Amino acid sequence: MLLACGGGGGAATDTGGGTDTGSGTDTGSGTDTGSGTDTGSGTDTGSGTDTGSGTDTGSGTDTGSGTDTGSGTDTGSGTDTDNALDVELRALLTNKLFDPVELTSRELPTPTDPIADLGKELFFSKSLSFGDDVACASCHDPRLAGTDNLSLPVGVGAHNPDVVGPGRRHDGNFYIDPKADFGPNVPRNSPTTFNIAFYDSAMFWDGRIESVMLDYDRYIRLTPKTENGVDTLIRTPDSFASGPDPLAGANLTEAQARFPVTSTTEMRGFASASGGTTHDSRDLLTQRLIDRGWESYFRDAFNDYVSTSEEIVGYPFIAKALSEYQRSQVALDNPFFDYVAGNDDAISESAKRGATKFFSDLQDGGCYKCHTGPHFTDENFYVLATPQIGRGKNANAKDFGRYNVSRSIMDRHAFRTPSLLNVALTAPYMHAGSLIDLETAIQWHYTPSDSVANYDYSLESLPQFSGLGINTGKYSTNTAEALDSVALQLTSPTRRTKYTKGALDSTEMADMVAFLQTLSSNCLQDFTCVSKWMPDYTTPSVDGHRLDPELLLVFDNSAVFDISVPDVTEVGTGNSPDLGVVPTYQAGGCEVSHVATPVEADIIYQFRKRTNVGFDVERTISSKMLANFYSNYEPVLNTGSAASADLDGDCDLDLVIDSGDVNGVGVYLNDGGVFTLASDNFGLPLIEDLAPVALVDLNGDAWPDLFVGNILGSTPRIWFNDGKGQFIAQTDSGFQVSRKTLSGAFSDVDGDGDLDVFLSHWDLGAPLEEVHLWLNDGLGYFTPAGSEFGFSGQFGERDFTFTPNFADMNGDGLTDLLSAADFLRTQVYQKQVNGSFINVTDPLVITDENGMGAALGDIDNDGDLDWFISSIYDEEVMSGAEAETESNWGATGNRLYRNDSVPGESIVLSDITDSSGVPNGNWAWGACIKDFNNDGWLDIYQVNGYGYKYDGFDYDLLPLLSDIGISNIEDLMAADYQSADEFVSAVFDSIGDYSEFLTRFGIDFGSDATLISRLSEFYLAAFAIKNTESKWSEFQNKPAHLFMNNKDGSFHEEAALKQVDDTGEGRGVVCNDFDRDGDIDILIINNTGKPTYYENHHRRVANVWDNFLNLQLRGDGGNRFAYGAKVYAYTAANIGGDLVGLGELNQYREMRFENNFISNNAPELHFGLAAHSKVDTLRVEWPNGTVTELTDVDANQFMVLQQPAIP
Repeated sequence: MLLACGGGGGAATDTGGGTDTGSGTDTGSGTDTGSGTDTGSGTDTGSGTDTGSGTDTGSGTDTGSGTDTGSGTDTGSGTDTDNALDVELRALLTNKLFDPVELTSRELPTPTDPIADLGKELFFSKSLSFGDDVACASCHDPRLAGTDNLSLPVGVGAHNPDVVGPGRRHDGNFYIDPKADFGPNVPRNSPTTFNIAFYDSAMFWDGRIESVMLDYDRYIRLTPKTENGVDTLIRTPDSFASGPDPLAGANLTEAQARFPVTSTTEMRGFASASGGTTHDSRDLLTQRLIDRGWESYFRDAFNDYVSTSEEIVGYPFIAKALSEYQRSQVALDNPFFDYVAGNDDAISESAKRGATKFFSDLQDGGCYKCHTGPHFTDENFYVLATPQIGRGKNANAKDFGRYNVSRSIMDRHAFRTPSLLNVALTAPYMHAGSLIDLETAIQWHYTPSDSVANYDYSLESLPQFSGLGINTGKYSTNTAEALDSVALQLTSPTRRTKYTKGALDSTEMADMVAFLQTLSSNCLQDFTCVSKWMPDYTTPSVDGHRLDPELLLVFDNSAVFDISVPDVTEVGTGNSPDLGVVPTYQAGGCEVSHVATPVEADIIYQFRKRTNVGFDVERTISSKMLANFYSNYEPVLNTGSAASADLDGDCDLDLVIDSGDVNGVGVYLNDGGVFTLASDNFGLPLIEDLAPVALVDLNGDAWPDLFVGNILGSTPRIWFNDGKGQFIAQTDSGFQVSRKTLSGAFSDVDGDGDLDVFLSHWDLGAPLEEVHLWLNDGLGYFTPAGSEFGFSGQFGERDFTFTPNFADMNGDGLTDLLSAADFLRTQVYQKQVNGSFINVTDPLVITDENGMGAALGDIDNDGDLDWFISSIYDEEVMSGAEAETESNWGATGNRLYRNDSVPGESIVLSDITDSSGVPNGNWAWGACIKDFNNDGWLDIYQVNGYGYKYDGFDYDLLPLLSDIGISNIEDLMAADYQSADEFVSAVFDSIGDYSEFLTRFGIDFGSDATLISRLSEFYLAAFAIKNTESKWSEFQNKPAHLFMNNKDGSFHEEAALKQVDDTGEGRGVVCNDFDRDGDIDILIINNTGKPTYYENHHRRVANVWDNFLNLQLRGDGGNRFAYGAKVYAYTAANIGGDLVGLGELNQYREMRFENNFISNNAPELHFGLAAHSKVDTLRVEWPNGTVTELTDVDANQFMVLQQPAIP
């Protein structure tokens, strides 16, 4: 067989706990550590005395440092120290340079040190959980060797919060936790907190906290290691892109102590009171501890009586205290280290044989290649295909492990090698706790394929799951995928290793187990010895919220828990936050009739660029952002988002605008066409991302909610509109994605009455296929759609989806999907009666080379929707001046697909681009199809541009560079520095160390390492601009395009004539009647700089052809804006009247979420009526099958229609 270790799937993964390998966030205190203790092998869990193993667990010497270094362990081996086995084993140890002094010589805190002692109280305090129901010790009890004895932890939602150990069960309340099924809720096993101070490279199972260094243009793992990552740059989940986290702390243990409290299922919980961002959550915990009287304890521990309350009890000090306590948890007093020190009688003959096997070469079945050094781990990541059980960290209960951090296909299903110290005390094993004992875990390393095939995926062999009756149907398939990753890993020249000797026989297995048991600390098997890490329960707790753990060592799944609907004033059901009493949205108040033509004497052109309407915040991108995307610039250049809807119920259309990572997302409230940044930003915190935004009602209360995608973040997020002027963050929206999320299309896909979402994930370097369709539970919590919907396998690793839209393209009453995508990946999906979608893309017709933005509308007034896709038009190539484009983009430009479908039959599209006159849009992005001149025929507007602009970035370090002659970005670009290192050296030679910056400029970088990182990022940002400015110069400063409808299937360009030929770096665009005067205005979001706002004055120019009808629809249930409704407006020709020759108008609209390109229009329908004073027949076909038909509807009004009830 093939054993993948040292890169393969063999001995790379620890067969137990004994390591801080995470659960996605530490469920305990900063480390996710527990997985169980073998309580039946001679350990008296009530007295701390092992009476049945021949091991004197109380004889060691307590040095007062957390390390019991005593030997005194007589295992009854009676071994002659001169025998051949000892000689062979000691020779192996010498050859491997194995020396426990590497660990025992480290200076670490003791449990009685003041800061560690404070950390102990915090570790056992339920005040660090927002529901006061979980402490770090809930999953990391020192009496259980720093574990919880469970396959998977139970964090928040425990039936009895004070129970720890095997008896801890989840209450199964799916009203609060939508994924609840009575099984455990934390997705990864809890490894032990003991000996965490000896991890020198990475924390958690996936290593998402790790020491890094800058390698030219990117951050990579730091080499060589330092002790516990002290004085290194540390990357964390809070890091900006892939760079270091300036708040990480002094070492890796301190860095990981910041994250358990921000994990929803571990300690944070689902209440909206837990805050919006991770930083918010930590700030709220600080205030809670202050309010509960902890301040004096912090001041005494840190000997700080000067700092403010918020500083001394700030989360950096909380993390420091927790980490010092954990770093004091040293347990190295084991028989094997006694043997290494010279006591040949410390371990048995069987253990010596097992050790000889363990330390042999991998080809001979050895394990030391990966479990190396006295900590028994190389801290690298390997695939072993152990069962994928539990909730998983990815969609559909999958867990891709290290891939979620690295995005390398070779890391799919890879997990960090854990330490083997105390491994026998920390069962069950592996990242999901799926292997019940050492024998099973060891054998898996040798025969992964057979083990995968023979595993009991019902989980009845795991005591924690036995009898629960949970759905385990996905586990076998998911594990088989992990086995495929083993095969892939074996193709790597740097990771593959062959092992051909098969499984261990019974004697070899017994020997290996015997050896691993010698790595168990004597102290950890003695409750008296362990007590130094327990609180003093004879003294009162600080605030009355200390965990008094009830150690329940028996699994009992027989009890059935009652589930009751929670009090919505405490936590929203279905994981929606507490919105209080949400007022009714009064749609009827938005009706306005007899909207007169405004009079404005000085109007010459149709559009006027307005600069005094409130859009004063520039979209600014930091140099840090540029540097982190130096070699993958597209995610930065592709951004610039906005969304429109009535947020405050005054019937004016408001805006949410992405202003870059420096200024965040802003909420602008509209008052008659003038916008004001909302007070308190409508409750939104600073979102330091290039965040794509959308506004859509996701919980069925008629108030538009905010959906925010992720470029830097790990997953999309939702903020609910409470109808009272605040967005309230949803703690967990259910999404689990591994790619960047640019936008979404919303529609009721599964027919349950609420709005589901299809996500777009344009991304590079992410080889695994993403789940695109997510289903809404009606309250705004989303779960991945299954393969029965037909999208699985359609996108693969070449996933460049940009702008999806739902619409009924063939008139069969079923909503189809059109997905505009880059690099010839645009696709058409037709929905079937059974609810599935089939790919009906015709490659001879769908030929856009770089589909980006998109818009749908009936451009020929034939009663169906046509499809415009913006793309790249390279004038130099198309004119013949150049033979090919400068890079990987196409040249043929936009595409207009006419809908020729026969109602009820297959979707048929025809490419009419060339005859329509719309291909040349330069480097096109967001697009709208609207009637901009109210003539009853839809026009097309699209923005364009590509490349960096100097004035759009935050060059915050420029003031510091005057000593080396740099005062602006052009100076730095022109300077002859050959590398970031050379530039950094010049700065340090001129100014000195980081402290000089504090003295001269008042900027405290904290350390030279942080300053070096910032300067390097600044250099890379400038170099990124310099390196790419000529590449895209032909696409810069090009005008936006307005294609006006000729009413014959063709268009003519009038952007300059109508004064909307904007030359900014346009990305998103929103087209609505913002000033409510009866014509469509335009807002452009530029990649950098201020938004551009064009006010349409068509009705103010002397023109009788200016009538309109604006229609809003109100549905019911979870579809309050009646997405899917079809509206037909028929107006007869004017024959013999004052306007002879005015033809009939047959207009068709579909109420739908209009996704333009990371931007969306508000949900209303606009009909231009030319000179017609009324609509003869207005017909609405509602989503519930009812029909409303009105006649003689007056023009020039804003109407609201309500969906009738089904008769």
